Amino acid sequence: VGYGVNDWYTLGYDDAKARCKLFWEAICKNYPDAVKICVSPIWYRDHLVERPFGDISGAEKIQREVTEAIGGIHFVRGWELVPQADDYFADGVHPTNEGFDFFFESFI
Repeated sequence: VGYGVNDWYTLGYDDAKARCKLFWEAICKNYPDAVKICVSPIWYRDHLVERPFGDISGAEKIQREVTEAIGGIHFVRGWELVPQADDYFADGVHPTNEGFDFFFESFI
């Protein structure tokens, strides 16, 4: 599950962390036997823009803390999955097909 950027735009740190915790608790409750993987946000053009809880690194920090506390969730640092260049993004946020090729190859 990729999670974090949309909440980063609108929520403060504490609210985002509480929402992330509820989200992962629900996933674990509803899919107890599934392999669970949390993918933190990937690079995108406006990653340095400050939002209510700071820059995007705060989303990764929240995800790592929450998933480690719950346990049984593999954490993947999304930042390293796609080259950090506009050439691999259709709109500065969403990867192109070539960007997704890197995502897939890096992920496996």
